[in-house]
Amino acid sequence: MHFAKEGQPRRGAYGEVSFGFDIQSGMPFAVKKIPIGEFNRREPRILNLCDNPNVIKLYGLIRRGNCIEIIMEKATNGTWFEMILNGPLQQQETLQCLLGALTGLEQLHRCSIIHRDLKPNNIGLMADGRVVILDLGSAITPDDTQDFVERRAGMSGGRAIPDTVEGFDAEDDLATDTPDQHDEPTSEAASGPLGDRSQANRNNENRGSIT
Repeated sequence: MHFAKEGQPRRGAYGEVSFGFDIQSGMPFAVKKIPIGEFNRREPRILNLCDNPNVIKLYGLIRRGNCIEIIMEKATNGTWFEMILNGPLQQQETLQCLLGALTGLEQLHRCSIIHRDLKPNNIGLMADGRVVILDLGSAITPDDTQDFVERRAGMSGGRAIPDTVEGFDAEDDLATDTPDQHDEPTSEAASGPLGDRSQANRNNENRGSIT
């Protein structure tokens, strides 16, 4: 993989996020960089469970030094929150965002995934008109629920969080393959005129929230 970064990285809720593109294919990426000691397997595991056009796509994980990089699809047209900041929305745009977000949320629920942090800043807009759910760093599955409840209630007795990695073994746990082309959106994707949003909104893409 030959990756060229664009703009300055920013600090997200769960790591440093950079944007860029693959030099060979030109495909844009979002890269979340997390120190190994803070890396949580849950987010990539959940993204692997739910392959849907209205949920952000995971491309792979790479270990670089003492950090893990999560390589994901980039919300090329920014987020719903940024669209709101640009001024009043047309009714069709609002309905399209809601439809895409609810379609993605429905698929997550079918996979027994609870997002827990759904908000306009975590709803991404794609150039092809798709609306995708972003940032599954807070999401949980039934397997996580009991541990989550115990930790919230202070009953874990100092037990380490199971998904936090120490002494991470890249060969055992990381997929290093990266894509060479975009997956075409399927007919299941909730998409529409959002791909034709004004140039002013496209200029905000480097501020897209994929955290």
